Amino acid sequence: MSWIGAATWCQMKGGEVVTIDSQAVVSMIDWYKDNDWSSQWSAHVWTGLYAFGIDSGLWQGTCASLDFLFVAPSETYSSGAPCMYMDKDDLYWHYDDCASKHHVVCQVQNGM
Repeated sequence: MSWIGAATWCQMKGGEVVTIDSQAVVSMIDWYKDNDWSSQWSAHVWTGLYAFGIDSGLWQGTCASLDFLFVAPSETYSSGAPCMYMDKDDLYWHYDDCASKHHVVCQVQNGM
């Protein structure tokens, strides 16, 4: 599904596209993708990040600014590809056209 489709789908489930704001979240996702989610994880999944530049952007759902960055070293920003997906193998983020099709990981806040 597209990035907008992913955001809409997560909202319908009571959540938002995953916000990866620390190395601890990357480590948690790494564990889940190799264990509980391994049969459902595709090569790429959308993150909730909409980028405005190589080191700036906002997280979908919270509009929190970008304080943690896990972009692949080879990535270059393009305004034509502001949406970010995570690669299954190395967990680095990559820029892509928001209309591209990827799977999604949603997050739901506890107590909601």
